[in-house]
Amino acid sequence: MMGGHTVRTAGRLCTAMLSSSHFLRGRAWGARAVRHADERGQAMLEYAIIGGIVIIGALAVLVTLSGALNRMFAQIANTLSQY
Repeated sequence: MMGGHTVRTAGRLCTAMLSSSHFLRGRAWGARAVRHADERGQAMLEYAIIGGIVIIGALAVLVTLSGALNRMFAQIANTLSQY
């Protein structure tokens, strides 16, 4: 009688342990999914920052070269107007 009771209790214990390990694994996967979602957001932010830096750099170059570009196009316009 005692042996059957022990087997049933051990079976319940094993079932409870398996259920808890599945639960814990599910929680771990959930944590990974959240972490990856956060990393995706972080990557998008990094790309936005890099894009902003590139745009600011391009504007700085254009502002610096604007006088030279203006003179160059004015010279091309004068040359074309002669023909």
